[in-house]
This record gives sequence, C-alpha cells and structure tokens, in this order.
Amino acid sequence: MTTALASPFTFAADLLDPLFTEEERARGLEIWREVRRPSQCAPTDPIDWYLWLILAGRGWGKTRTGAEWLLDEMTAFPHYWYAMVGPTTDDIRDIMVEGESGLLACADARKIRYHWNKQLGHFKIVGGARADTFTAEKPDGVRGPNLRAAWGDEPASWRYGQEVWDTLQFAMRKGNVRVCMTGTPKSTPFIRMLIQAADVITKGHSDENRANLSEKFYSRVIKPYVGTRLGRQELAADILDDVEGALWTPATIDANRVQTVPSHQELDDGFYVDVADLIALLISMDPSVSNNEKRNVNSGKIQRASDEVGIVVAALGENDHGYMLGDFSGRMPSHKWAKRGLDLYDQYEADRLIAEVNNGGDLVESAIRAACKESGRPMPLYNKVRAGGKLGSKGSRAEPVAQLDIDGLIHHVGYFPLMEDEMTTWIPRAKGQKSPNRIDARVYAFSELMLRKQGRKLGYTIS
Repeated sequence: MTTALASPFTFAADLLDPLFTEEERARGLEIWREVRRPSQCAPTDPIDWYLWLILAGRGWGKTRTGAEWLLDEMTAFPHYWYAMVGPTTDDIRDIMVEGESGLLACADARKIRYHWNKQLGHFKIVGGARADTFTAEKPDGVRGPNLRAAWGDEPASWRYGQEVWDTLQFAMRKGNVRVCMTGTPKSTPFIRMLIQAADVITKGHSDENRANLSEKFYSRVIKPYVGTRLGRQELAADILDDVEGALWTPATIDANRVQTVPSHQELDDGFYVDVADLIALLISMDPSVSNNEKRNVNSGKIQRASDEVGIVVAALGENDHGYMLGDFSGRMPSHKWAKRGLDLYDQYEADRLIAEVNNGGDLVESAIRAACKESGRPMPLYNKVRAGGKLGSKGSRAEPVAQLDIDGLIHHVGYFPLMEDEMTTWIPRAKGQKSPNRIDARVYAFSELMLRKQGRKLGYTIS
C-alpha cells in the first residue's frame, strides 16, 4: 500500500487559512476553500501543467479565482518572484489588485499582512513573496524579472497580446513555473493561440455564480444578453466565428466601442459640468405598421404579433465621428412606438426625428401626430425617409455605413446586444433573411449624419 504525501503547496495553503471568529463569519467572511466551486480549483497533481486558461462569462468569479490562486502560490512558495499582467495599468490596479475580488481583498480575508505600493505596482507579503504588475500596453515590460508564476487577466483585451506573451515566457524561469490566465474570450488570433497552448482549460457560464450576483445585476446586465449571439460570448464564454457574408464583425464593433462620447468641461453657475462635443443628434425609426393577430394554441387568447420596430438614437461628434447612443427597438403597436420616439426626442434633446415611410406612408406621420396630440406637445422637427432608387436594396444602403464602421468612424457607446447580434449575423443577399429593422434604423441615422454631409449618393430620399 502506498501512502500519498501531502504537497507543500496544499500544506502551506491550509496552514495559512484564517480562523474566523463567529462574529467575523456573521459579517460574511468565508474561507475560500469552503466556498469555491470545483471549477475554481486549480488543476492538481499528477497533472504537470504550465498554462491554466480560464474562459468564463461575466460574473463567473474569474478575478477572485485568479487572485486566490496567486496567493496560494505566493504563500506556498514564498522565496520567489511573481507577476500580474492586465490590459492597462488602471485595469490592474482597479480590478486585479484593489477590486472587490482582487488581491488585496483576498489577502485581507486571509489575514495576510502585506505592503502594496500603488505607484510602483509592487505587492509584497510581509516576510514572504513579491508580485509586480505589468501592463500589456508595453510589450517589453515583463523583460527582466525571474518569475515562478504569473496571473494574466482579460487577455482578449491585451493591446500587444502575442508580444507580451512571448516576453513573459522568457521571464518564467524559476522553479515549477505556472501561468493562470482568466478572462472572457473573443475570436482573436491571440486567444486561439492560448487555447492551443493551454494544458488545462476551464470553461464557465455566468449562471454558475448566480447565488453571489445581485438580482439587479442579473436582471439589468446579464438577462438582456440571454439568447443573443453576444450573450454566448459574454455569458457562456463561447468563441464566436465571423458569419461569412455579414457586413459587420464583432471585432470591428469591439475595436470602435467607447464608454462615453467626447466632452469638455464648462463653468456653469460656479460648477464645472461635462458638455458633450456633439453637433447633431437624431432619433431614427424604421416603423412597423402591421399588427398580425395570432391565437395562442395553449391559452386560446388572441395575441398581436407585430413586426419589430427599429428605433435608435445617434449623434455626430465635432470630430466627424458617429456615436450610437441607444437602441430602443422592439415589438410594439403604432401608438407605443410613436410615443417612444417622441419621449426619446425630448429625453436626448434631439435635433430631428426621421422615420421610414415605405410601408406605412402617411400612417407613420399620423401615428406620430396622434401621439403628440395625446400628450399635448407640438410636432417635432420630422422628416420622412423613403427608400428606393439605384441604391434601394437594404444591402446596398447598408454597405456605405458598414464601411464607416470598418474605417473606425462609428462608435457604440456601451453595448447593444440585440443590435450587434443583428449586425453580425445578417447576410444582405441571403434568401429568407428577415428584414433588419434595427439595422435599417441605424443605417438611416448614420447616412443622414455622415454620408449626406460627404455628398454621397444615398439609397433613399428624405422630405
């Protein structure tokens, strides 16, 4: 009979687990080994691994897993040098180290004494190991140290992914070297290389950590992505391949994405306020005028199956770039989409409201006027869009706008999962493709804001 020897890693980590008092446990402090899920456990012997790649959805617990793993390594093997690599200096500081699930929070929960030098990016356990931070914005930043282990976070967002990875490999030269990479994947050559190189891959879905997610986060952040193509990437951590023939790719949209529009500060009544650098803003609509009644086979009730209405908010910046500010599309009867368009017009202080009238003709304007009368407000500045002419096909109209995206001139301010699903899967000339109402509204918006200004031939007339 053979007796298994306890590894020094497990032995040291167990010794350093804190002994919480009843009062501390009542405050919610928990030992990591008691609460982690099996998928959050590092690969164990006899697997002799070098790269552990964790690809998981938003809220799965990637940061906590990476931070706890690094602390395990540092406490078990204290006489070595360690590294943390993230997309930017701010990401490393705000998420990997000082974040709610970052290194400092995990060390505090374990009652580990440490020094953290924010300016230099040095973390050191008192009397023990040291970990330095390195940004993926500098390919040669990791050159120099003799590392035993490294934790890399969100590699899909590394600006110089392959270059940083190559440099990191030459620094991994002390002891039983190991790298843990945590992140949500994207279809990039660097991520595909990591998948090929990984010894162990852990895949995780956001739902696995549902018990630790606030209901508001789940309903407002997670739920809108469920069932969408983008949700497969952000929640299920699937690698999405580009759809052949689609005008847009996820990589193009992601590369242009911003969190805010350009702005400057102005003094207003003694206070500085942010003022957006926008010169035009409009509400663009591709209305539905059909309400097809269908009987529910289960309940027997009559249900309205109206087509989806495309409604987007778009703006032109002083830098001649376009910004998509909102996607408020959905299935709704005429009085509701008309009211929604007017509400957005007021909310965003828009310059104009434009709407396609090919299918509805005067009914579109009538619905808007009726909504104005009901709410007791004047008619907004309104233009009719009538598609047709040499560039009248949906694909032909969309291609010039898609080129603006490719040229980096249109930016999504935040995420619009349903819109981006439609953009990255719609094949203009494929038979049986559903009319892209969201795309149409977006195309009309940026054609008006950007292409008309350039004097380009458009696939519609406006009046």
